[in-house]
Amino acid sequence: MTWDAKSRRFQVVFLPTSRCNARCSYCFSKHGQTQLSLAQVSLVADNVFAYAASRGAREVGVFWQGGEVMTLSPEFVTDAFKRWEEQAASHKMTAVHHLQTNLLRYDSNWRKVIETCFQGKVSSSFDYPNLHRRSLDEEGYTRRFMRNFRRLKDDGFRCGIIAIPNQKTLELGPQRFLEFYFNKLQTHGVQVNLPFPSPSWTGTYQLPVDYTSPLLKFLTELYTLWRNSYRGLGFDLEPLASMEARLTGDTRRSRLPCLFGRNCADQFVAIGPDLTVAQCDCWVLSDPDFAFGNLKVQSLIEIMRSSEVRQQLLERPARLLEGTCGTCEHLGHCFGGCPVRSRGFYGSPLTADPYCELYKGLYDSILTLRRGEAS
Repeated sequence: MTWDAKSRRFQVVFLPTSRCNARCSYCFSKHGQTQLSLAQVSLVADNVFAYAASRGAREVGVFWQGGEVMTLSPEFVTDAFKRWEEQAASHKMTAVHHLQTNLLRYDSNWRKVIETCFQGKVSSSFDYPNLHRRSLDEEGYTRRFMRNFRRLKDDGFRCGIIAIPNQKTLELGPQRFLEFYFNKLQTHGVQVNLPFPSPSWTGTYQLPVDYTSPLLKFLTELYTLWRNSYRGLGFDLEPLASMEARLTGDTRRSRLPCLFGRNCADQFVAIGPDLTVAQCDCWVLSDPDFAFGNLKVQSLIEIMRSSEVRQQLLERPARLLEGTCGTCEHLGHCFGGCPVRSRGFYGSPLTADPYCELYKGLYDSILTLRRGEAS
């Protein structure tokens, strides 16, 4: 999610509900029963378009997350989408909607919603092996996900997958990992995300940050295997493919996640089901101390201009330059990493990402491999 001055596009993480039908041990969110009303959806959309227009944007990317969106009814999601479209027309702007879902409630009732509201595209998450994702029913997360993922594909939809490695992932190795997503799941690619360090609001965390060395070994071998055996098959491996593209200056292919953005505080915002405004979904439902404000009290334009928390985040790049980031050759590639991870591990978002050494190691490994090929 990035602010692109050329395309004039602003983006928002939209959380219409805090309800979730899963209990994943590494989840950072505090789940509840809060849900936006349709009138509140209109309020959110109106504020988002007004703020985006004040930035000179012409288009808004709306990323539906939760909670779990599919704990809402298909009818509600359709009506909420219409509220967004009404506000877009009112502000003479356009919106592009994206859906993140765990798929545990996917069935044929969602087909028209995905076709109409989300251009036939969905994003979901599943780890190999699954040690930490749990559903609230007796069928179990893995069995239900695999069944519904096949249903989704049979219905003709494309689904991106996010995977979080755990210690067993590293033990099984990159070959087994890629074989699962390419052969068994038969998806077009996978995005490997790193777990968040355990802040005070979660309590469990499956892969310590001091596991950097084996993680780096796994990801380097994964990247090498993908380059040699899977890339030519049309299988995408993110963010490693985009890290390579950034190093080579191929901006058309680089789709790096927000943690590698210049400054997320100036690129997007998140709005939760109680109308809380914060930097991203990681803080909307989890860390009230880092909220920017609330739409019940102020407009989004007022919140973004007056929030002291946001001002701190806007100043983060300058703070990072005062430390080791200032002399790092990869600063222009990672920009200090994710402030949420910094907050979770160090207690402050104004320090470098705790996975800093891992990122540097990956960029160095990619450069080394490419130089070896060139010679």
